[in-house]
Amino acid sequence: MGNSIEVLKTTDLESGHMKAVMIKEQDILIANVGNVYYTVSNICPHRAGKLSDGKLDGTIVECPVHGSRFNIANGKVIRRLNGGFAGKLLGLFKVISNINTYKTEVEGDSIKVEL
Repeated sequence: MGNSIEVLKTTDLESGHMKAVMIKEQDILIANVGNVYYTVSNICPHRAGKLSDGKLDGTIVECPVHGSRFNIANGKVIRRLNGGFAGKLLGLFKVISNINTYKTEVEGDSIKVEL
């Protein structure tokens, strides 16, 4: 791995959970899904909600603000807004982009991220 930074120990994050960390002034979300670790931007591109305050279901994280969903394995948008007329209307005016993903690996008990 290139220029990686240790961000957590594996014992700091149980499977099925996620945690926000700051790395080089970037708000990052790290999730443990079946002892596979994923790292993505913690900020929803729609209304800047903190994804770490949302729900994690497998590799899908849901923004707590408007219900947008993202696949943390690849950063792709799964659902842009939480349905309804207002959601469709808002979707017309602001395109929700994918979230950034970061290379993550485990060395011993260290979770390392490359920015």
